[in-house]
Amino acid sequence: MAHASLGGAFVLNARGEVTHFVRSPTGGTVTNLAYRPGTNQIVMTESATGTVLMADLPAPGAPLYSA
Repeated sequence: MAHASLGGAFVLNARGEVTHFVRSPTGGTVTNLAYRPGTNQIVMTESATGTVLMADLPAPGAPLYSA
């Protein structure tokens, strides 16, 4: 979950508990994020500087439901 005013992204477990916080090294306004499919990487956008960031996490994201 991106948090614009804290400059990073929270990683939550299945119960909604925070397991990690990934801080932007470039600015304080992270506005969006997504897991790269099939990887443990997230891609974040930092809108104050227009930077696209990537971070490795210990586990992949949950697959999205598709009908």
